[in-house]
Amino acid sequence: MICPYCTYVDNNIKIPEVSGIGVETFFVDCPNCGKDIWIITGYTEKEVSKEHTMIVGERRGTELMKTFIKNTKDIEFIRKTSDKSVIDFEVFDLRLNLIGYLEIVERNCTINAYRDTMFNKSKIQKGRELQEENNLPVIILIKFVDCWAYHKVSDTFKYRVGMDPSYPQYRKLQKYDDSQVTTFIPVEGLKVLKFRDLCFDGKRKSKINIIVN
Repeated sequence: MICPYCTYVDNNIKIPEVSGIGVETFFVDCPNCGKDIWIITGYTEKEVSKEHTMIVGERRGTELMKTFIKNTKDIEFIRKTSDKSVIDFEVFDLRLNLIGYLEIVERNCTINAYRDTMFNKSKIQKGRELQEENNLPVIILIKFVDCWAYHKVSDTFKYRVGMDPSYPQYRKLQKYDDSQVTTFIPVEGLKVLKFRDLCFDGKRKSKINIIVN
């Protein structure tokens, strides 16, 4: 369990395996701060078109980027990388020095909805290449329903990699794309950020505990 409010991690409280789309249920009160922690699983929306998905995604990405900059010290601006299909942004400090690279993703689930969060293998591979070439950090920023968190790409972390490409049903041709093979990162290993803009507040009228596996 990882608290989306105070960032407390309790490895003795196991994140359950919850099945189903759009499930919403109370999980546990944080042992540290006492706040309600909820599990909300993700859902898949029907794609109007690939172009529409890209436009909506870029607009939302811009909103998330601005929110991140507003809440982060020492960052002047973020701009698109030339290799935008892999790692999205370059990050500059107040003196306009390049200080790192940033990938921004959004999950339509809470941080404790699943035991692992997933990325395409190509993101990790490209992140490692950028770090080796430029000696600068590569951060994957994740906006969950209930918090913001991040993972710093590492040369030493042992990523668990899936066997086959992962793809949405409306993009079946991606099943032949090796770059779509999934990399798994345990959510308890993520770092939760303290600001809560655009986040679910965790309040519900009733609490029904779920069975923890």
